[in-house]
Amino acid sequence: LYFREVSKALHLLREATATVRARTTPVVRVTTTVTFASLWLVPRLAAFQAQYDEISVHVVADNTVRDLERHSLDVAIRYCPPDLVGADAIRLFGESVTPVCSPAFLKKHRVRRPEDLMALPLIELEDQASNTLWLSWKVWCEAMKLEQPRDRRGLVFSHYDQVIQAAIAGQGVALGRFPLVRQMLDDRRLVVPLKSRQYSTPQQRAYWLMVTPTSAARHEVATFTRWLRAQGATQ
Repeated sequence: LYFREVSKALHLLREATATVRARTTPVVRVTTTVTFASLWLVPRLAAFQAQYDEISVHVVADNTVRDLERHSLDVAIRYCPPDLVGADAIRLFGESVTPVCSPAFLKKHRVRRPEDLMALPLIELEDQASNTLWLSWKVWCEAMKLEQPRDRRGLVFSHYDQVIQAAIAGQGVALGRFPLVRQMLDDRRLVVPLKSRQYSTPQQRAYWLMVTPTSAARHEVATFTRWLRAQGATQ
């Protein structure tokens, strides 16, 4: 009895929400990680707004996995292995990890082989809130079959965007996540000291696009996700 009565009220609320949304600026609410938002999504949103100025995009950037329906979100972009996403998730692109540094830093230091990096300041990520062991110099050295120096020098940061900003500032060598840092290589804020592909370690994780069934039916959400997939196809 209670369910039948409450369902009537919820139905009226849904209709009222749809009516208000139709009369206001279309909004797409997106949840993703801080790193993806700051390094990949935000720099591209200007192009989206220039093409679709009638659609407003609200970005919720943190490292919390949010329930889309419960938090009134439309789209999620998540970074994880394929076995942790649902059947409806769409793969945007994968990722690989390669050492990067600023052009000025590389000019000061001789780097011909991976062993040369071990004598340089290595910028490290140490995020206690999430498992970032895969994005560590320890794992990269193991993949390259290198022995890490015992008296390592370098800076340690809790967020990846800080790691990249430190590398751009010439404070050491960081592990660059491709394609997140590709724009910074294109404009020469960063360079790859070791050119060979064998010095890049592929990751099993990928970036996945998830949309709620209710949101997917809305024109603005369909437009935004179509644009996202087109952007992802170029990576």
